[in-house]
Amino acid sequence: MPHKNTEKKSRKRRIMGWILNNFRQIWFAGLFLSVLVYVIINWCKSIDFTEIDGNNILFGLLIVLAFCPLVSKVAVSVGGNKFEIEGAKASKESADSISAEIEKSALSNIIDEMKGESK
Repeated sequence: MPHKNTEKKSRKRRIMGWILNNFRQIWFAGLFLSVLVYVIINWCKSIDFTEIDGNNILFGLLIVLAFCPLVSKVAVSVGGNKFEIEGAKASKESADSISAEIEKSALSNIIDEMKGESK
């Protein structure tokens, strides 16, 4: 029967692994929802383009954020330098590799703890 601390640690590791795997989506959703709520509350100010202010910029940001999930890779060339921003797929692959390393180290820690208890 597993020890209670081991169960709590493994549950925390699973939760942390899930957060790490989905950090980009969580961050995007939080940012999108907060900008969306602000724009809805200040709708009249946001769509009034007689004078450009922060509300108009946030409205533009909302439109950009709405189209971000549709783009997988963006290449921008500024002053002869090329910058590439990879989409969610590449980020997910790197997060999966980090998660696999965390799980491997957690497993080795659990095995070490079990060896220590048996002695």
